[in-house]
Amino acid sequence: MIKKIEINDKGIGLIEVVAALAVSTLVTTSLVALTIFTLRTSLKTKLLLESSKLVTQEMEMIRAYRDSNIWSDFRDIMLTNCKTSQNKPVCYMDKDASTGSITIKSDVYISDGSTAATITTDNVNGSKVARGFYVTDDSTDTPGTPIKINVVIQWNDSGEIKKNTMRADFTNWQEK
Repeated sequence: MIKKIEINDKGIGLIEVVAALAVSTLVTTSLVALTIFTLRTSLKTKLLLESSKLVTQEMEMIRAYRDSNIWSDFRDIMLTNCKTSQNKPVCYMDKDASTGSITIKSDVYISDGSTAATITTDNVNGSKVARGFYVTDDSTDTPGTPIKINVVIQWNDSGEIKKNTMRADFTNWQEK
């Protein structure tokens, strides 16, 4: 005679519910983490693209300023006001909205943690972005040599200082 064994399956439903809850919690947490990572990466990419745009705008204003002045005046102004060996921005371009005229502002700097009060800033997506440029030119007495101009855009990204830079050699291409 075979004995029949009774199985008590009370509580099995509770274990299934707890296991399903654990799996759904894991999936939800993963999706939230992925969403946060995507949003942060998107913001960083947006700031990088905006800083690239600002670097290009600053460089174009310098070109417009060069083209609207006599080369010797442009060279003297750049070498007198904006030359530095510290590789930090000391000048920035300022465009008057009403007249459209472009001027050079000097005696500004970008420190490692914050911007000077006088440097021009743009607000990009809630982050303050500082822009400026400096000249590194070793040949001040040699006419006809290019002026090396470095534009720097700097912003604070969650406590970390980020930079975007562009360097260009400016020459007397119009022979003015």
